[in-house]
Amino acid sequence: MRSYEIQLFKGGKWEFDSYFDDRDTAMSDAEQLAADIRIQGVRVLKEHYDQDSNIATCDVIYTRRRNTRALDQGRKTTQKIARSNPQPTGAQGVPRRSARHKQVQKKSGSPVKTLVVFALVLLIGGVATLLGLGGLLSFS
Repeated sequence: MRSYEIQLFKGGKWEFDSYFDDRDTAMSDAEQLAADIRIQGVRVLKEHYDQDSNIATCDVIYTRRRNTRALDQGRKTTQKIARSNPQPTGAQGVPRRSARHKQVQKKSGSPVKTLVVFALVLLIGGVATLLGLGGLLSFS
């Protein structure tokens, strides 16, 4: 059983991003992620799982790290991984994603802070109005 896993390089280590049954879809998604300037690195692992022996063999088939700007295609690293609970696969040729890179949106400020500032402006404006009216009344 073959599957393809995309990992992202974050905080000095590789972390799981997504999982596919189709090589072309995994490679296309990895290239799109590698083009994102916020992502430090992307790699694709090809995993072959043998159900009888419960051993998964992983090959790194694509790696791109932003800090080196090097594209290491075709470099293969093989390692044996014993998994007691492997990830399930979907129908043959149907891409499946378990996670997706999310875009970070900047917050403009908390609503509590905005309300406090608004209340202070109203308070200062009210005090200024009262002092101004008091000055007008004493002037006449």
